[in-house]
Amino acid sequence: MDYNWSIKELDKNKNNITVMSCFSGSGGSSMGYKLNGCTVLANVEIDKKQNLMYTKNLNPKYNYNMDIRDVVQMAKNKELPDELYELDILDGSPPCSTFSMAGLREKGWGKEKKFREGQKEQTLDDLFFVFGDLIKELKPKMVIGENVKGILMGAAKEGYAEPIIKMYKSMGYYAKYITLYANKMGVPQKRGRVFFIGVRKDMCSLEHFNNTINSLVFNQKDITFGEVRERIPQIGREIPKDTKTRELWELHKKGSDTSLQNAYNILTGKIGHFGDVILISDYTSSTLKAGGTMLYDEIPNYLSKEHMVAIQSYPYDYNFIPDSNNNIKYTLGMSVPPLMTKAISEKLINHIFKKVPFEFDTLDKW
Repeated sequence: MDYNWSIKELDKNKNNITVMSCFSGSGGSSMGYKLNGCTVLANVEIDKKQNLMYTKNLNPKYNYNMDIRDVVQMAKNKELPDELYELDILDGSPPCSTFSMAGLREKGWGKEKKFREGQKEQTLDDLFFVFGDLIKELKPKMVIGENVKGILMGAAKEGYAEPIIKMYKSMGYYAKYITLYANKMGVPQKRGRVFFIGVRKDMCSLEHFNNTINSLVFNQKDITFGEVRERIPQIGREIPKDTKTRELWELHKKGSDTSLQNAYNILTGKIGHFGDVILISDYTSSTLKAGGTMLYDEIPNYLSKEHMVAIQSYPYDYNFIPDSNNNIKYTLGMSVPPLMTKAISEKLINHIFKKVPFEFDTLDKW
């Protein structure tokens, strides 16, 4: 599917697969499922601004603008609608700042803090296990969890990634994690993410599950930022001339750096500004993050909204609710690219629910 698409595409296809999305944000994952024809029945999102955008654009049947811990309690009390129990797919992308290599990591694990993702005092590193409590209550046929690559690095792998898989298995699921890259899935951005996939054991054999995971290979041609610019002409506002960012950008022109870090080091002898990213037309965009800035290589301008939307594979007519005073870059940077979710969920649905044969294994006997 083309990365430059309209939100009207969400209602073109329909199948009988039902989805509930937790930590839904503005709906990146949900749009991916809907592009495959799934019915996204419900979402859970604690952030009021993100939730407002979700409901305005996706109009879910059931909306839970609250802490997932409260939804877990509702599930235990059998207060959720019947159709959310044993639904087809439970999706979840717990906030990832404590696992990001640019975040707090070990220093922030187990500590309560007011994170922007939740707008309240809470711990974030345990949310995958709270998500597990909801899995236990709802018993979906398939679970798709998502997080940053940092969850597989250092102490996080043994302390979080492996226990997440053990948790899935303890509840009666075949389970594995896999690292996938958005730029190989039709998204014009280099964005690596880890997916924790669980399939309830009554849905298939272990061999079939393993074959399904092995089928998750994506090799679409990388889309350069130059291709995006040729197609979408709008550019962002000029960097003011009396700012440090403009001074560093001018100094950057002496080289071909992909951030302002080296320019800052040359100017001050210090480390900094590595979050101010420069996009070079001959290469695919680097990861669009919630923080920092993104700049053009050959013109002194900030990246336009239109280009950020495109490299995140959001629909070009998505309603970001201007009166919500929400930062569009933050919203996109916190999201899963819709085309990434579309690509992975399409294969999972085909092999687990529709029993489409595996192209790489003609001897499969399921």
